[in-house]
Amino acid sequence: MKPEKSTNYEIGVEKDWKNNSVSLRYYRSEIKDLIHSEIEMGVGPTGMATLSTNLDEAVMQGVELSGKHKISKEFNLRAGYNYLDARDRSNDDRLSGRARHQVTVGFDYTPVNSPWSFNVDGSILLNYLYKTTNMMTGAITAYDKNDYPIVNATVKRKVGNGSIYFGVENLLDREDYDVRGHYGRTYLMGVNYKF
Repeated sequence: MKPEKSTNYEIGVEKDWKNNSVSLRYYRSEIKDLIHSEIEMGVGPTGMATLSTNLDEAVMQGVELSGKHKISKEFNLRAGYNYLDARDRSNDDRLSGRARHQVTVGFDYTPVNSPWSFNVDGSILLNYLYKTTNMMTGAITAYDKNDYPIVNATVKRKVGNGSIYFGVENLLDREDYDVRGHYGRTYLMGVNYKF
């Protein structure tokens, strides 16, 4: 496999007023030797395998809209929408393994005069392109699927010049092996520190 090389562009605007903020940005990535994975049927002991190849050139571009509303000193409500158009430049085909639309809603809770903070995010993928190739026949199956919501939660505590955190991704333990990253509940722990 060759390493990917990309050129990225981004332009955006942001507006803040009173208890609200909104941002809008356009982004574009032009990628050479994109490492792209697809499901191959009729391979290996399970009858399917994920095979990765380099695509000569690909373009991923889209628009992201996000906003935040401060409900109180302790609570923030967040929402966002992302539109993605990802294509193989050699044939202008849409790249599989990516959602065209993603909608996210979340909230943050930070008690006043407390080192603790909590946040919960829920997102849903729409028009996720799933593609398989049958190695025996060469037939390609491709279809869009709308996925269920994925919920993530994080607890963070300030410690000195840093913080420690504990998080759970896919809190509801949803599984869908067609969709990347939806392989069940995942636990995270970490430390951030500023020198």
